[in-house]
Amino acid sequence: CLAEGDVYPRPRYNTPASHLELFDAMVRIDGAHSGILKYMADYTAPPRFETGYFDRHARNVPRYAALHKAFPHGANLGVRIKLVPHLFKDADLDLAPASASSPKPTSGAWLSANSIPTIFSGEGFATAAFGENARHLTEKEQAGGVILDGVAAVILTQMGVDVGISSHKGYRDRRYSYLSTEKEGEIGAVMGGDCRVLDAELRESASPVLFGYEEGLPEPFAYIYENPSGARFLVYLADGESVAGGSGLFRNYMQNMALSRAIPWVARTALPIVVPACPELYVMCEREEYKTSIALLNCHADSILTPTFTLDRRYKSVVCDGGECVLEGNQLVFMSDIPAYDYVTVVLKETDA
Repeated sequence: CLAEGDVYPRPRYNTPASHLELFDAMVRIDGAHSGILKYMADYTAPPRFETGYFDRHARNVPRYAALHKAFPHGANLGVRIKLVPHLFKDADLDLAPASASSPKPTSGAWLSANSIPTIFSGEGFATAAFGENARHLTEKEQAGGVILDGVAAVILTQMGVDVGISSHKGYRDRRYSYLSTEKEGEIGAVMGGDCRVLDAELRESASPVLFGYEEGLPEPFAYIYENPSGARFLVYLADGESVAGGSGLFRNYMQNMALSRAIPWVARTALPIVVPACPELYVMCEREEYKTSIALLNCHADSILTPTFTLDRRYKSVVCDGGECVLEGNQLVFMSDIPAYDYVTVVLKETDA
């Protein structure tokens, strides 16, 4: 099957070629498609006048081959995004009409905006289920750790699953100006902080990891909880569909820090790579028996200056395409930048072979 990459409206002063090349790289790394149907011709200009899309495509052809070599089976390591078709069939439309009809993978956008690797097929190291998708969680998925929004938390509570909510009084509209973690000094401003938040009483052992500020007073925005059956949850009290697409409520350094700490606890396994304070750095990973490949796709207007990232284990060797880096213990240390609207891949091996 094909994915379509249409840089509409062309020409490049409207839509940069780099955006198309990033999407092309993501599709190749994902492995779910055999290629990309790539629209590169300007419909109005003479064919030899605007060649920028074609030029970049031609220059990147050798990199495509390197991607297929680094990711032969496609991305398979990350939080599994639970997306169930035809949610209207069993949906409670009084609870959340939007979450039953939305085609958007809101949970995936929430996590990937904070550089958490995600997958949409296969078995993840945890599962994210927002809205009505939670109604279809299996016992195995629950046991492996789950990330929920407020609607999903209510659904599971109504189904008899203890997710840390002792009672609730429906939703309240909120406009948060700041988010903070549970640690002193970790606070950041929020742009576009409108949302619907569940007015809930949490169980005593539920631990807030994020707080929202509307009028100077902090309110729990997300918490972690382990129920008596041993299932672990990271629960956002907001209705995920009420958070605008460009909202600072999920594009925020506080979210990045909270997710990087909470997901390993929820999933009982370390993240393959921890990426701090890199806005819109999209991370994709593939793991084979002794090899891990990681793509770092910088979808932001700033280059990332000689970063250092933490890996989940010590590797013996690294091969980098698009940059220069070395291993220092479990640290991946770059001597080069990750350019704006470009990507770098690393192939890490645990053996000398």
